[in-house]
Amino acid sequence: MEQFDFQGSKKRKHYFEGWYYKNVQEDMFYSLAVIPGICLNGEDSHAFIQLNDSAKSYYFRYPLDQFALANDCIWIGTSYFGKDQLFLDIDKEISIHGKLEFTDLTPLKKTWYRPTIMGPFSYFKMQCNHGIISLKHSISGTLTIDGKEVCFDRGLGYMEKDYGTSFPKDYIWCSANCSVNHDSSFFFSVAHIPFWGLSFKGFICILFVDGKEYSFCTYNRAKIKEIFVKDGLLKIRLKKGDLILEVQCYYDQDHLLLAPKKGQMIVPIKESLDATMKVKLFENNKLIYSDLFLAGGLEIKKEPEGSKK
Repeated sequence: MEQFDFQGSKKRKHYFEGWYYKNVQEDMFYSLAVIPGICLNGEDSHAFIQLNDSAKSYYFRYPLDQFALANDCIWIGTSYFGKDQLFLDIDKEISIHGKLEFTDLTPLKKTWYRPTIMGPFSYFKMQCNHGIISLKHSISGTLTIDGKEVCFDRGLGYMEKDYGTSFPKDYIWCSANCSVNHDSSFFFSVAHIPFWGLSFKGFICILFVDGKEYSFCTYNRAKIKEIFVKDGLLKIRLKKGDLILEVQCYYDQDHLLLAPKKGQMIVPIKESLDATMKVKLFENNKLIYSDLFLAGGLEIKKEPEGSKK
């Protein structure tokens, strides 16, 4: 499993580290993204908790001395976050209290070539390191939000983390696990990657179908054949060998979050928690998989021009 623990140090400068929890109710009526983290820049260093619930987003700041590690959890104020649970205790612009527990996590299988989703790039110092902790897991528990109980029993969750100095200057990120026809999970990200004084467009994509993994990544010789973004539609077409993966993602509602730049949480990005994704997989031009995902997560920063190869 991708390492969950804090991998930085409070003494570092121009550094961030954050964890991302997406929590969806069983009926997919309500989704809540919870993002705890820390940013270190020498001027405005602090810990934070961001929330996005498809109706509004929030950013809560905490002094650095309220960021701590204990009992395999990250503590920020009186809230804590682990790989198998989170506990929120917030009384600010929104009142939110309660505990969610996670079981049946779905981490990626590790190899020496792919210790994390970033493959061999995991061994290099990168501007932004990305890790998937769980593509899909079960949720139990209830949160009380502004006095109203919101039950997440039998809901589905997703968990990842990022750390480094800055988010990429442009990227697309999407993930979904609320599938209609199969036990499926989907993740895709493409970004501008600085590397040893140069840069390239790198991408990572994982499709899990009934326990089988299909991966399309820069480092395993997969190719992007199409990326198109316009008017609430994202189209992706990837190819690796005899496999072709096609994705159509529809989104129309998003809210502002803050992303890091040189350790400062100052870059506005938009995230949707209600994207609908149609995913198809072909082998030798024959359709071998098709599914519809609801309540998907999507972020697009500096939308790229439509391109075909």
